[in-house]
Amino acid sequence: MRTRFPILPILACGFALTVFPILTYVSATGLTAQPDSRIEPRIFWPLMTVAALFLIVRSRSRDGRLVWPPNIVCLFAYLGFAGLSVLWAFNPQSSMVRFTQQVMVIICIIPPILTSARTADTMHGLFLCFAVAVVLNFPFIAVGSVSLAQYGSELVNIGFEGYFHGKNYLGECAAVAFMLATHELRFHGMRRVLASGFLVLSIVLVFLANSKTALGLAILVPILAWCVLAAWRIARISPAVTVIAVPVIYIIASSISNLDMNRLSYMMYGDSTFTGRTVIWDFALYEIDRSPIVGWGYQSFWLIGSDAPSVLEAPGWVKTMPNAHNGYYDTMLELGYIGLALLLC
Repeated sequence: MRTRFPILPILACGFALTVFPILTYVSATGLTAQPDSRIEPRIFWPLMTVAALFLIVRSRSRDGRLVWPPNIVCLFAYLGFAGLSVLWAFNPQSSMVRFTQQVMVIICIIPPILTSARTADTMHGLFLCFAVAVVLNFPFIAVGSVSLAQYGSELVNIGFEGYFHGKNYLGECAAVAFMLATHELRFHGMRRVLASGFLVLSIVLVFLANSKTALGLAILVPILAWCVLAAWRIARISPAVTVIAVPVIYIIASSISNLDMNRLSYMMYGDSTFTGRTVIWDFALYEIDRSPIVGWGYQSFWLIGSDAPSVLEAPGWVKTMPNAHNGYYDTMLELGYIGLALLLC
């Protein structure tokens, strides 16, 4: 399977990014059905996992032992701890199902990339997947697919969501497409022309989705990546040191001044709560403190039933949240500080 693109990861990306959300959107129960209850993933991911395992066995017999980079070893350690957390999860059945799905997704992506030929252009394949997703979202936006939020007694349009189940998912998709397009600008000819077009389309989607975080990341991440690379090339400073320096500098600056996240939010948006996110984060921190070491179990906190901690204990509208709107807080909620340490590694 040594082709121009690693086939299995591209198929996995295409299914998760376009096929599955579109099927969910157009189905009669699309707005209410949970992904766990649909049949398509239960067929697709096991078949892909079998194919990936076959590829691993074939590669070992042909090339010898597969070498796992340190960061991938840490990723599997994180997954192992996530699987162990089923033992103390608030909802063990839900946690086990979602953990199994996550393992299948990882198996379909990581080993096929590691066993692919060095000439395989994985980044270009990913860019094409996201480019297709960007294009496909515009017809759904044209027919008025929007996210609605309850403000008082009325529903308010807070941004377009395309065929996704929320404007933030569309914003994330467009932001990643933007960053992949910036990578494509390194090449000449039609690749650069195509990338230039999708830089514009991606930013348009981010604005239509009204996703402030996605817009910020789309702009800041390429700049940060360039600074990290420049620091490594010029001064031989490890990328890890450069990245860790960012939160350290923020902590120092916020401790000696009034320049904290709430202040930054007010300066940028005229709203010190990041449109209510700080309310969610305060609740998440409270729940993290209740189980700080090992968490509540993998994917076993938000929306896992009528007796879920997020439903019984969260204030007001926070009860309806599917996550903490912060990946690090969600990691600590699920797997505690041990899980966060493994993730950072």
